[in-house]
Amino acid sequence: MPQRPDSECDTIPRAAPSRSVSRLVHMPEHLPERDWKRWQHLAPILLNRFCDSVVAKASSFSTGESSGHEKFLNLFKYLGESNWHVAVVFDNRRRSNAIVQIAAAVVRGIMSESELSSFSKETRERVRIIAALGD
Repeated sequence: MPQRPDSECDTIPRAAPSRSVSRLVHMPEHLPERDWKRWQHLAPILLNRFCDSVVAKASSFSTGESSGHEKFLNLFKYLGESNWHVAVVFDNRRRSNAIVQIAAAVVRGIMSESELSSFSKETRERVRIIAALGD
């Protein structure tokens, strides 16, 4: 992503970071080992479940009153959006990306609350902070 010149950045007013954001910044960069192993185990399960739901919904694009071309365009758009969600949540899975990927899975409804609860309290807290930033 291109960066703006420093002169533009200097003119943007900046709010003081909230307490949640400050705590997030001071937390360790990587997941605890136990949470990393949990994410490694859970990610393929979540990916398959998400893909199954995409395929199930894709079949519904063949019904309705619209033309075949309109159905195709709607399906194409839906698959593109779904592919983008897969990329954000599951591509380039590394420990340094994991907390953001877990938060993305929660925001998109790919990970349930019970699945999130299997992570440590610290990880859950970080995920909720990151998820709230996206709202």
